[in-house]
Amino acid sequence: MPSDNKALDHAYQGEIYRMMGIQGQVQDSKRPFEDAISEFDQAIKADEKYAWAYAHRGATYFQLALLAKADCVEYNNALDDFNKAISLNAKYSWAYAQKGETYRWLGIKYFSSSSIKEFENALEAFNKAIELAPDYAWAYAHRAAARRFLFQTNDGPPPNLIQDSITDLNKAIELNSNYAWAYAYRAVFYRLNSSSDKAYENLEEASRLNPEVFYNYLEPEAIERKSHPIHRKKGFVFFSADQVNLAQQRLVKTADDPFALYIITLSKFSQGGFAAIQEELKKGRKMRIF
Repeated sequence: MPSDNKALDHAYQGEIYRMMGIQGQVQDSKRPFEDAISEFDQAIKADEKYAWAYAHRGATYFQLALLAKADCVEYNNALDDFNKAISLNAKYSWAYAQKGETYRWLGIKYFSSSSIKEFENALEAFNKAIELAPDYAWAYAHRAAARRFLFQTNDGPPPNLIQDSITDLNKAIELNSNYAWAYAYRAVFYRLNSSSDKAYENLEEASRLNPEVFYNYLEPEAIERKSHPIHRKKGFVFFSADQVNLAQQRLVKTADDPFALYIITLSKFSQGGFAAIQEELKKGRKMRIF
C-alpha cells in the first residue's frame, strides 16, 4: 500500500480509466488510457515507491502500444515501468507476467528472425511469474503462446516446444476449467503436432465456453482484444482495404511475414475461394501457418 492516500486515490482512478479503455466504453479509444496514465503519474509523484502504480501504468502503456500503428515507444515505456515495479517488489508476479506479455506482443508486432529475442525475454519473464505464483493460470497459457513463434525460427523450433506448450496449457486449464483462450491456443499446438482431432475438440470447447467469439488457428488473442482487425460477416472473415494494403506493404519488406500472408490469403479467399489462393497456401504451408 502507498504511504500517501492521495497516491492511492490517483492510482484507483487510473485503474478505472484503464478498465474503461479495455472494455471499449469510450468512443475515443486512446483517451481513457491517456487519462489513466495521467492519474498514475500523479500517484507516482505522490509516492515514488508505489510499485502497483508503476505496474499498472506499464499495463496502460501496453494497451496504447496495441493501438499504435508504427513505433514501439509505448512498449518500451511499459517495459520500463514493469522493471521499476519489479525493482521495488521482487516478488511481484503480476508485473513479471505483464512484462512477458509485452515482450510477446513486441515480438509479434515486429516479427522477423531478429525478434526471436523478444520471445525469449517473454519466456524468461513468464518463468519468473510462475515461479512466484505456481497457480497463475494466465501466465501458463501466455507462456505457451510466447513459444508459438519460436516454431518459425530459421534453426527450427526448440526441442520439446510443442509438448512443453501443451503441458502449460493443460496446467492452465487444470487451474481454470473455463479458460476458453487456453483451449483455443491448445488447439494451435495440437494442429502443429498434426493432431487434428484434438485440435478440433479444443476449438469446439473454446467456442462452447465463449460462443460470441471468433476463434482461428493463428490468433486466439482475438477473444481478448475487441479492437482485433478480424471480424465476421455472413460467415466469412473480412479485412478492410487499409489492412490488406498494409499487409501487402509488409510482405514487400519481409517476405516471410506470417500475419501479412494470413490477411492477404483470407481476403483473396473471401472474394475468389480456394482457386484464388493456391500460391498463398503453398507459401503458408512452408511457413507452417496453414
